Amino acid sequence: MDVSDRLDFDSDAFPEDLRFERYRTLYGIMTEVLLTGPAMRARVRAWRLDRILIYDRRLHDVGHSRVPERLAADNFDHFTVTLLISGGITFRCDGTTRRLQPGEAIILSTAIPYENRMDNAHVVTISIARDRLTSLIEDVDALQGVVLPAARVRLLQDTVLVLLQNLPDMARTVAKSAADMLIALLAVVIDNSGIDRGAAQSAEAERLAQLRRIVETHLGDAEFDVAALIRLSGLSRSTLYRTLAAQGGVQAFIRSHRLEHLRRRLADPAETRSFSALASAAGFDDTNDANRAFFDRYGARPGMYRQVIAAGSGVDSLPTLRLWLSELR
Repeated sequence: MDVSDRLDFDSDAFPEDLRFERYRTLYGIMTEVLLTGPAMRARVRAWRLDRILIYDRRLHDVGHSRVPERLAADNFDHFTVTLLISGGITFRCDGTTRRLQPGEAIILSTAIPYENRMDNAHVVTISIARDRLTSLIEDVDALQGVVLPAARVRLLQDTVLVLLQNLPDMARTVAKSAADMLIALLAVVIDNSGIDRGAAQSAEAERLAQLRRIVETHLGDAEFDVAALIRLSGLSRSTLYRTLAAQGGVQAFIRSHRLEHLRRRLADPAETRSFSALASAAGFDDTNDANRAFFDRYGARPGMYRQVIAAGSGVDSLPTLRLWLSELR
């Protein structure tokens, strides 16, 4: 994969008195960062896939806390699957404290307060956009706080570790398939852990998948609207609105797909068209409207987004991580 899809941080690269502060600056986008001992160390390599981030971290004497005030300020609602490779992690969420054992994993929603503390921990965390999980389970909030036993999560852990070794040499198209594979493997883990995800196979979930395919096929048509979606899907208006209620409604669903298509094009280093041309190709008939909508969704102007993503990461790349996280909304 291109270096622009990778981020590296190593606290040892900084003077001892600045190490914690530099890590807090980087990771403070997501959480309050806690110093929990005298020998703080943090080494992070993160990869950006298709609305999935993978963090390979080695952490000691440091913790993270998603406090209610932070939740209200950033409105993140994606999920994380944290795999403990070695060492120890203590988690506190939903009023319960649990020490994770090597080989286990825990699923958490970033929309719910939690706290963790790392003790010589090697952890791999997979951050997944909420809507990517709806193909697994309709009530994704049922996954909050689920601890996956080592025996059930071994296949996922082994696959992730092999993936991390091979990501530097993967083409972007292959990496996208790898992201889909991780979602499929997570489904296997959920099934094997006895979590009921039968609702994901319901007619409602099938309709949602059908609607996504239709919208993605017709994104370039600025005239594509609710009436067209009803006609092409064969659904009644009431069924269509009920199916997309959780997505913010029909117009929001279509607009969200247009913005995601636009973001993908801006992030593609091989894409040379102007923003105006890309916005038109995504179905926006007003470039200014597309510009405003992109900023509201991702927290950056299109030109700045393109520039930061193209520039890549390197050590301590705060702008890059900020934009990566915005893609999970």
